[in-house]
Amino acid sequence: MSRRAWAIAAVGLLLAAALGVLPWLGVVGQLPWAADSLVWVARGTPDDPGWWDWVMHTRHFVGWRPVTAISFVVDGWLAGARDPRIHLVTNLVLHALGGALVWLAWRRWTGDRGAWGLIAVLVVLGHPVADDVVTVVARRSYLLSLDLGLVALIAHRAALERPLWSLASGLALMLAALAHEQAAVLLPVLALSALATVPWRAALTACAAPTVLLGVALAGRARVLGGWLGGYDERWFASLGPDGRPIAERLESVDPWAIGSSAIRYLLDPHGPSGLGPLLPSPLAWGVAVALVVAAAWALREGRRRPAVWVAWILGGVLLVVLSGTWFWRQAHAVLVPLGFLLAELARDAAARWSTLRARSAAELGLVAMVLAAVASPGALVRGTDREAQAARQATEEVSRLVRYRAAQVEGPGTLWLAVPVVPEHVEAVVHWCSWGLAPEGLECRVMAHLAEGATAADADLRVDGSGTRNARLVLEDGMVWRLPAKEARMDLSDGLPLAELWEAGKVKTWFVGWDDEEWWTFRIRH
Repeated sequence: MSRRAWAIAAVGLLLAAALGVLPWLGVVGQLPWAADSLVWVARGTPDDPGWWDWVMHTRHFVGWRPVTAISFVVDGWLAGARDPRIHLVTNLVLHALGGALVWLAWRRWTGDRGAWGLIAVLVVLGHPVADDVVTVVARRSYLLSLDLGLVALIAHRAALERPLWSLASGLALMLAALAHEQAAVLLPVLALSALATVPWRAALTACAAPTVLLGVALAGRARVLGGWLGGYDERWFASLGPDGRPIAERLESVDPWAIGSSAIRYLLDPHGPSGLGPLLPSPLAWGVAVALVVAAAWALREGRRRPAVWVAWILGGVLLVVLSGTWFWRQAHAVLVPLGFLLAELARDAAARWSTLRARSAAELGLVAMVLAAVASPGALVRGTDREAQAARQATEEVSRLVRYRAAQVEGPGTLWLAVPVVPEHVEAVVHWCSWGLAPEGLECRVMAHLAEGATAADADLRVDGSGTRNARLVLEDGMVWRLPAKEARMDLSDGLPLAELWEAGKVKTWFVGWDDEEWWTFRIRH
């Protein structure tokens, strides 16, 4: 390559790394909050003697994803002191790596040594679906599957010239499917890409190893799940409510059209929990989808086959979503790569034909610009991460830190009851990380109360009535809701909670950590 081509390649890699990391630096150091994330983290602890059985022989939520599971075990080995930051750092590395691999795959398959591939990088790194996939470590399967799938695509291109590379492509495809089953759509994509490049015999040879190894992955999945399909036991559909807020509803019956149309709409015009409302009116969004298909068909008519391959990849990914019977916004992550490739291909070809077909070229460039605007405008590259979500996480992060600090002053073994200003969705995370950090001292954390929805820390007014703790009662004012185990929940709480009952529940040493609008306080509960 020329010096200019090398320079463009290096700039592309640096830009991919920067765009993949810089918008997300604010989340590094936060605890994994989602309940699903806690399961991955807790089960992937390398000092748990059952970790190998969990990785290889058990169901991982809705599927069998051993590559994703083993990544959490590796995080545990690397962290050593159970530092939760490692999980988000790993996600960021995988996200940035995905951008770099998109850049390399574009250059490998198109031979383009210019900068057009940066459009694909921007789509993959800038789409708002990354808000969910990067910041929630339970979604790591999408990042791993995308990265390994791109490795398979790059190796497959080499296999068209040197058949031994077929084994590397097949191995990467197998691992991608073992990270997330949606990677299975890549097998027909590899076949179509090969047929668009070399004679059919060479294409079949290059696809032999990927076919066999993907079959091995799917057979292992069927063995663990007890069937070939597996997936969601309950069907869910995510959408926006009348007030524009995201909602998830359980489906009584599967509506393939609603799922498929939502998948296509969100891919081209993001909205939902990690983005703003739709930028494009619904008819215009559908017009954009049709225009992309027409542009790809026109390119196929002119002898350029790759745009049609990228459209087929998108449609295949949407079909897998429809077959799952469930739609969540994060499922769009699996087809960001072909969307980016398609837009980059159309923009490059339109620019090359500008002198002879200005009207058509202008239309195609305008189409690409419209999709990029709809995709990028609500994403982290433009507006940053979700500030409200980050503020809630940071406030609860401070609560977790202070609880651990206060708990370090008590003596185990025993039970540590928490009455702290935490929003409901973060209660489980606070308890998990407090228990995890205090386990060496023999202390078990249990939630007694947390903030009601919509309340602030100032509403968490706690007080202890009575002298000492022998006959005292804990009183929580308005703004709090009770979170008690089944046994204690049957008690009459109308006049507060007898601390002696907490001692009975704890049996051994029982401690209490509470907070009011002035200070934190900790004391031992005695009968």
